[in-house]
Amino acid sequence: MGKYSGILICSDIDGTLTYETGKISLENLEAINRFMKEGGLFTISSGRTPGFIRNLNIPINAPVISTNGAFVYDYENEKYLSSSPMTKPYINLADKIRGKFSEKQIRIRFIYEDSWDLSWPEYPLEFLKSRATVYKLAIHTQTEKEAIEIRDYVKRISTASVVRGWETGVEITEPDISKGSGLIFLKNYFKNEIKTTIAVGNFENDVPILKTADVSVVVDNAPDDIKKYADKIAPANTEHAIRFIIDNLDLFSKH
Repeated sequence: MGKYSGILICSDIDGTLTYETGKISLENLEAINRFMKEGGLFTISSGRTPGFIRNLNIPINAPVISTNGAFVYDYENEKYLSSSPMTKPYINLADKIRGKFSEKQIRIRFIYEDSWDLSWPEYPLEFLKSRATVYKLAIHTQTEKEAIEIRDYVKRISTASVVRGWETGVEITEPDISKGSGLIFLKNYFKNEIKTTIAVGNFENDVPILKTADVSVVVDNAPDDIKKYADKIAPANTEHAIRFIIDNLDLFSKH
């Protein structure tokens, strides 16, 4: 038992934990290791795949929530604890998006197991849909406006979980599958070991876990419409936000 026992921190990667793609400050790394040494549980909640997260060598001691909740992966035992593949009606949204936005220069990525993905228009959609089990669709657009248009279109015609994962990207998973559903899984997985869950994020795909966690923290570089979901605001990702949270855990509490 340590002074951080019973606390689970789930951090987003891009724009939250890292200050550039895959780069984590020494200050954040030191704080995470110190947090875990004192009994805390630290893990990742990301739209990224398990393989991508593994390659970052982030210090963690709890299963990761990856692919926006489509996977909960246990690196210690090298196994999926939870997986939520997309079913045909939601995979077929790719055809509807292609047809509706045919005049736009978009790319639709099919996320399969771990870090394997293929995309249209490099490959035909029928080939992509039949290739393997699909866990997420990621639509890359040219502008933020186009991403918002596609997100809102999918919301109108479907019950799929749909969010923007970055300024010009839309991510689609099965209904009720999100970073938030991943945190619910971890709460049940750890049962009485966890007393407080803290979620840290910066963008739209973090909203479900921010709403699910006991304490929601948004970094200062996040858009204003995401900050409204925060119980607390942390410094920007370039200012070692995770270290600040760990060093000030007494402030990042509702009590």
